[in-house]
Amino acid sequence: MNKYNEAIEIINGAKKVLIGSHVRPDGDSVGSMVALKMAISQNCDPEQVDILMLSEPGDSYRFLVNDYLLWDRDIDGPAQLDDYDLVIIVDTSAIRQLPGIGDYLLERTRAGKLPVIVIDHHLSGDEIGNCRIIDSDCAAAGQLVYQLIDAADWDIDEMAANALFVAIATDTGWFRFSNTAAQTLFIAGDLIACGAEPDILYQQLYLSNPPERMALLAAVLATLEFHAAGRIASMYITNEMLKDCGAARSLIENIVNEPMQIGTVIGCGLFVRQENGDIRGSLRSKDIIDVNVIANKFDGGGHARAAGLTISGSDIIAARDAVVAEMELALPAAG
Repeated sequence: MNKYNEAIEIINGAKKVLIGSHVRPDGDSVGSMVALKMAISQNCDPEQVDILMLSEPGDSYRFLVNDYLLWDRDIDGPAQLDDYDLVIIVDTSAIRQLPGIGDYLLERTRAGKLPVIVIDHHLSGDEIGNCRIIDSDCAAAGQLVYQLIDAADWDIDEMAANALFVAIATDTGWFRFSNTAAQTLFIAGDLIACGAEPDILYQQLYLSNPPERMALLAAVLATLEFHAAGRIASMYITNEMLKDCGAARSLIENIVNEPMQIGTVIGCGLFVRQENGDIRGSLRSKDIIDVNVIANKFDGGGHARAAGLTISGSDIIAARDAVVAEMELALPAAG
């Protein structure tokens, strides 16, 4: 039995399902969770299907979740998850990205009690999940969710089609990144046939920002520095910058990509002071530099062209310099 059939059998036998994803949910995680909730609710016979958000989604994605009942409050403790006879985690298998529930899910997996399904496309993670659908060759977790729905022969309505299109389109840079394959475009075409509206979705995601986002972008670009003869770019965001611009943290998304428009830039890092004092680093590359390898050196991870990391209790400039130094070392190693 392949993993898709195994997952379908588990889902069909579940009465109370919880779908979750990583902290700081992005388009792929939100779209995948919403589409999976819709598919299970409409095509199976569960008594309840809930979505657990470990932190608030960005404003750009709220149009996907407004029509659905979300369980987005802080959980009192992992014991609450015992109420569900199935937990599905999408777009991650890393404990560090599942604060408050990661260790519980690992213990639940090892105990072999109640099933945990993981649907993920990242290279790095932990051994969470009794049933693991993991394929790093897939462009997005949304692609794996689509393939699960297709294998189950479940219907995809207009709302689920839009959610899956957002999941796949955002993780491929609207089909610009190297992870876009022929199968990715085939799936996108089928989602359009099911009712997804790319033009409306693009406007909602990228052409509906508040003025505070432009003010934040200007402030961040003022911190832009170049390294390694212009091949690496870096920027940073402090709590004071966010406050001065009146910008919510959700408006930070995609700012890391701005320096990638420069012809000489191969890799870029954006470093953000978190509310708890840690430094969150987002890394991007066009080629040559495998930023997943760089992130792994700081206990982070992701993909070769996009990865993230967290550095505890550090000066933001010191954190930036440490990561940039590793990126610089990767340049001669790659020729």
